[in-house]
Amino acid sequence: MTAEAAVHVGSVPMTSPSDAYDLRAAELATWEGLLADLTPADWDKPTVCDAWTVGDIVRHLVAQAEEQIRPWLFLLRDRKATRAYPDLPQLDAHMRFGAALHADRSRQEVIERFRTLWPQANLAMRRRPALLRRMSFPSEDGQYGAFRLSLAEVYDVFLPRDLWMHRDDISRAVGRPPETGSHDRLVVEQVLRDLHARWTRHPVTLELTGPAGGTFEIGDGTSDTTVRLDTVEYMRALSGRAGAPAASVVTGDHDMAAPVATARVPF
Repeated sequence: MTAEAAVHVGSVPMTSPSDAYDLRAAELATWEGLLADLTPADWDKPTVCDAWTVGDIVRHLVAQAEEQIRPWLFLLRDRKATRAYPDLPQLDAHMRFGAALHADRSRQEVIERFRTLWPQANLAMRRRPALLRRMSFPSEDGQYGAFRLSLAEVYDVFLPRDLWMHRDDISRAVGRPPETGSHDRLVVEQVLRDLHARWTRHPVTLELTGPAGGTFEIGDGTSDTTVRLDTVEYMRALSGRAGAPAASVVTGDHDMAAPVATARVPF
């Protein structure tokens, strides 16, 4: 059996609108099994997301779907969120406000809204005109500071990533083995694409193990160092949900394990 050829993520294109539609649809299909298994006892279980329960995450995602179907809701809620949660960073306040809008709904009502609204939101994003997709706005990341984010990146990269990572958050909280599919690899590649764009050290080869794994090269130039990590644990670390994961240097410079393991990518 021949080894898989390394993918240089610098050459990986951003997900296209049509591929992103299929990617979001595949992720939503995987959510079906998770939502069906959630019990009343699961709903209030804590997750690794600060002060958020399982139910909070689902309510937050319902609010996201509403804002993709009716984009003007985002701006309206943004202003209200600032007043409601003045001590929180803007994005955190917005997410908390959106989830709170559904706090009085029953578990089954929230789940049904998720199932009904997200397919509509997925279709709405695919139909967004190119001019609107090119619009950008300022964003903030704790490690990388301010940067601009286009609506195309939100639709095609960050929302699939958010759904994928939150599914893992909930699966861990309720003790359910996460489901995997072929679309998981596409999410991982886009995360690593963002890592490459921010990587300022020597090039390195990442050998990611487990579901959605593979061999990936980041950084400009030829890599002489290979670092091995678990795929999902590394995604969680890059998102800031977990500390530095176990990273073993297979070949090359052993000092590269730390910068690889402690890197962060906006999620």
